[in-house]
Amino acid sequence: MAGGDHPESFRTALLERGRECAGATDVGPVRRRNEDAYWISEHGSVLVVADGLGGLPGGDVASALAVGAVAEYFGSAPAGHHGETLLRRAAEHAQRRVLQASGQDAALRGMATTLVVALVEGATASILHIGDSRAALWRGGAFVSKTFDHNGVGDLVRAGAISTEEARHYPGRNMVREVVGLGEGYEAECQVWPLEPGDILLLCTDGVSEAIEEDTMARILGAAPSATAASATLVALAGIDGGHDNATAIVRYVT
Repeated sequence: MAGGDHPESFRTALLERGRECAGATDVGPVRRRNEDAYWISEHGSVLVVADGLGGLPGGDVASALAVGAVAEYFGSAPAGHHGETLLRRAAEHAQRRVLQASGQDAALRGMATTLVVALVEGATASILHIGDSRAALWRGGAFVSKTFDHNGVGDLVRAGAISTEEARHYPGRNMVREVVGLGEGYEAECQVWPLEPGDILLLCTDGVSEAIEEDTMARILGAAPSATAASATLVALAGIDGGHDNATAIVRYVT
């Protein structure tokens, strides 16, 4: 864990990093336990979201361990590395932490989590994602870049066979093939997005992306007076608008 943080510190209801960056999470109207975790570095240059896999043991532990490991890695990352290299090494650190804990406690054996990390360096955002937690880039009222879920439904959206809205209700949308924590490893996907002043970065779990239409998310980002208001509104709406899962969102303005 970063700085000896307790796992629950990665499930704070609201985390603010000034007006430009904030995150929010909520257990939602159905679940008894919040298996989402998130973290934002002090100056908003590193954003992390993880969603422990439901139906497996220790989802809440896996997500907190993964987020804590990423935070810990960036707290002591070696100089001279940037972008994808840092992200991939941070994910490897998270994988080791989750596997180590799984091997030490039979009750946690097989636990796993999604992971999405954004690293903002100057005028670029490097994105790493594993599973179906998402990152997206808002510009001028619409999303201009986004990740695609690592499952068959995500493949169909990427290929243009179905729309993003159709994917929200498509069979098999909750099955993921890439996760942090299982012994056979994972395949992370990395992207680099050019940034412009006025852009907004969004990271969220599927509890948000499945509950809220993409156009509605874009309108909320464009209308909110602050990152705090935007992240809190997205999480609250996810619970109101038919969401059945934990919901987590990080919003980061580009200035």
